[in-house]
Amino acid sequence: MTGAALPDLPDDQVALLATVGAEGPTVIPVSALHRVDERTLLFALKTDRASRKRLRDDARVAISLSG
Repeated sequence: MTGAALPDLPDDQVALLATVGAEGPTVIPVSALHRVDERTLLFALKTDRASRKRLRDDARVAISLSG
């Protein structure tokens, strides 16, 4: 995998998470981000979010961080 390292994140960072499903891409805001290392980002999703099912079915995602 290639690409730039993740930046340090402020405590109030919000991101956009794009997942892929049968209906096409879906984008939702996510918060409570935690940068584990240069390549790993953790975030929480409510258990009833459809994004969780889409992630289980197809793990491809895109994360957009705004400055």
